[in-house]
Amino acid sequence: MTENPFTYFDEVLEFRASLSAETDRGCALMAAAYLADQLERLLRRTFVDDTTAIDELFRPLAPLGSYSSRIELCYALGLLPDRAKRDLHLIRKIRNDFGHVAKTLTFDEPGIAARCRELHHTGRVTDVSPRQHFTSAVMGVCAVVHFSIHKAPQRRDVPRDVTVTEERKRELQDFIEKVGLEVARDFGLLEDPRPKKPNA
Repeated sequence: MTENPFTYFDEVLEFRASLSAETDRGCALMAAAYLADQLERLLRRTFVDDTTAIDELFRPLAPLGSYSSRIELCYALGLLPDRAKRDLHLIRKIRNDFGHVAKTLTFDEPGIAARCRELHHTGRVTDVSPRQHFTSAVMGVCAVVHFSIHKAPQRRDVPRDVTVTEERKRELQDFIEKVGLEVARDFGLLEDPRPKKPNA
């Protein structure tokens, strides 16, 4: 059963309103954090139904603990198109631009503004401010992720374990011994490698 594509509508409106109240740094950090959460939501929708095991994957320093790893896995699983992947990485880089320096920065910083202009998922024309371009692209790529959540395959079941009975174990042991003997014979391992002494 697919999820209603408007499930997160109110949440998205609240998120967008919160971006407007933030500083440029806060806007970049919050946008990336929200998108990382949505990628987690997308991946969880496709993983097996084992909350404890899946939670471990998303811990900090775990395989899916980073925004970047979530982008790459979503793309590798065919859950995101190429341009969405590219925009998500650009947003990640813009977040890092703000997050890795202590000085005051704005979206008008040349390097940041250039990244904003590269963003594809925006409804804005080119003559708007870099921040407007950024927030528009964030909302655009967010819509792509939410549509992917809506279209994602249902959560997979954990495969059933193979039951190994005592009889199966004996059969396997007999098979291994038989194959082992045949291999040993093929390599001449069952013959005495020492030369025979001539009779005295």
